[in-house]
Amino acid sequence: LHLFVMHSSNYFLFFYILGGEEEIGKLRMMSYSNTNVFLLCYSMDDKQSFKNLEKWYKEIQIFSAPNILVGIENEIDHQNISQTEVSDIINLIKKIEEMVKKLNSSEHIICNPKTGRNVNDVFYKSIEVSLLHKLKNNEGDVYKDLENILETHENTISSLRSEIIEINDQLESIRKMVS
Repeated sequence: LHLFVMHSSNYFLFFYILGGEEEIGKLRMMSYSNTNVFLLCYSMDDKQSFKNLEKWYKEIQIFSAPNILVGIENEIDHQNISQTEVSDIINLIKKIEEMVKKLNSSEHIICNPKTGRNVNDVFYKSIEVSLLHKLKNNEGDVYKDLENILETHENTISSLRSEIIEINDQLESIRKMVS
C-alpha cells in the first residue's frame, strides 16, 4: 500500500507484484478482478522479458482495466556505446512503438529504479489513466480530479520538452562518438 498525493487529492495504490511462475497462476487471476490499471513491465536489456508482454496481455485482456507499458532501464554507459548498441536501441524503440499499439496500452514509460528516473511518473500516470478510464466508463465522479490534472499539464509538458531536448543532446553526442 502506497499513498500518493496528486493535485491535493490522496490516492492509495495497492500493488500486486506477481511473477510468471505457473504455480501462482490462479493467485494472479484472482488479483486481477479489482484492478484499475495494469503495469506491464519488461526489462529493456532482456529480449525474452519484452516478448513475454504478449503473454501477459493475453492474460489480462479479459479485464476491462487499461494497461501501461513500463520499460525498466539499466545503466547505459554513454561513453562506451558502440554503433551496434545504438542500432539495437533504435530497433528496440521501433519494437516498443509497435508493442504499445498491439497491446492497446494507454501509455509507455521508461524508468530506472536505480536512479529513480521516472519512477514516480509511473505511479502518477497510473492514477491518471485509471481516472480517465473511470470517466470514460461513467464509474464515479472524477471530474474534480481530472480538472486538477489538466491544470498542471502545462508544467508537465514544459518539463517533458526539456527532457526531450536533453535526450536528443545525449543521442547526438552518442552519434558523434560512434562516427
